[in-house]
Amino acid sequence: MAVLDWGLGHATRCMPIINQLQRQGAEVLLAGSGASLALLRQQFPALKAHHLSPYNPSYPANTNMVWAMAGQLPKFVKAIAAEQKEIDKLVQQEAIDVVISDNRYGCHTKHAKCYIIAHQLNILMPEGWAWMQPIVNRFNHVQLAKFDGVWCPANDATFPEKLLQGHGKLNMRFIGFLSRMQSVVSDDGGPMSDAKKEYAVTAICSGPEPQRGLLEEELTKQLSKLTVPSILVAGRVEKSEKRKVKGNCTIVNYMGSEELNKLMAQSTVIISRSGYSTVMDMMRMGNKAIFVPTPGQTEQEYLAEALMQQGIAYSAAQAELDVQIALKQYDSYAGFSKFAPENDLLTHAVSSIL
Repeated sequence: MAVLDWGLGHATRCMPIINQLQRQGAEVLLAGSGASLALLRQQFPALKAHHLSPYNPSYPANTNMVWAMAGQLPKFVKAIAAEQKEIDKLVQQEAIDVVISDNRYGCHTKHAKCYIIAHQLNILMPEGWAWMQPIVNRFNHVQLAKFDGVWCPANDATFPEKLLQGHGKLNMRFIGFLSRMQSVVSDDGGPMSDAKKEYAVTAICSGPEPQRGLLEEELTKQLSKLTVPSILVAGRVEKSEKRKVKGNCTIVNYMGSEELNKLMAQSTVIISRSGYSTVMDMMRMGNKAIFVPTPGQTEQEYLAEALMQQGIAYSAAQAELDVQIALKQYDSYAGFSKFAPENDLLTHAVSSIL
């Protein structure tokens, strides 16, 4: 299982796949870099882990996202070329039969069957750059076609429809919505009522720097002034789990899956990025949400806007975020409906490769 170092969502959505692989008797090895690999190693300490060349993406604080990404293309191309050599060597050394890559384009080899997990098959370009979209997506599809199959974490093409346009040209298989979260009940066995919830607001920061840090800074400032109890999970996996308190806000560097699962169940509303994996976690838990898409990340901006238009979740641009206003708005949105934890699509997909 090779995971991209471009936000923790790539790691979290791999967790149910790893669990399913182990359930069906497969021996799993981990590969990757950065915080995403660190998170998987924490979740699966018994599994052997291998380091791959990092992508190390960085998001601009103020400059245009397209130009910032274009400037990093040589670095990304170099990482893809390096990881292809690394995965080829690793497959032969460890006698690996199947490689499952989460968005690492270089993790394919002729010595094993190779599958890539991807949900953004139609990469969206920002306003003013739409003329580039066909070029970008042709390149994207050429890369995806190098794999034996594309696994899409969705149930069908209806959500997110705009991200899946053009998928018919690929050998794609839906594997169902994926989440590491599980339903949590109260100590008496019933559902969590508001009276049993410890925090009124839970904020979760994620994604590449400097935008993760900018969101943490802004949320810390605003949450500390609230009169209701809140907690902020900073998303710094590499840091030790230390807690500090500012006003009514508790700040923790990171949480393991089980602890974060329980925290979400005990929270009235979640403030987070609108990344695809985060949306799947919200769907699993049935939370109400306030989304703050990463500035310039078109996929997150699209998802946040679509969910707001559908009356599911409130969203606000990072530069315009006012938590006090958001807390007055979010409850007029329906929130997410829970989906069942058992996923036949994933079970069958894993069976097919084993």
